[in-house]
Amino acid sequence: MNVVKIATFAGVFALAGSAQDVRISVREVPPEPFPPGSCTHSDSGAGYLHIEGDSKEPYRLSKEQIGEYVLSRLGQGYSVTLYPQASSRIFSITNCESGSAKASVPAR
Repeated sequence: MNVVKIATFAGVFALAGSAQDVRISVREVPPEPFPPGSCTHSDSGAGYLHIEGDSKEPYRLSKEQIGEYVLSRLGQGYSVTLYPQASSRIFSITNCESGSAKASVPAR
């Protein structure tokens, strides 16, 4: 009887785990022009993503918070590059790519 219970639970967990797998594929295509945005050279920068005002765990962001940040910056005319760090923090570089305001962060 215990063997049947164990097999049943194992099957349920296997199905539950596979239902949450999301596969994203990437294919290289020519870039689209950046939409007009409000970014300026002075706003381009690099640094760790963090939640302002959170003194306890400012670098612990949810997937939704990271997605909101990226969508917001893209909408403002930036290109965004994210680098996950071993410390669980995320390093971000943003470059203003919008129209005549095009600028980039100098290499450091």
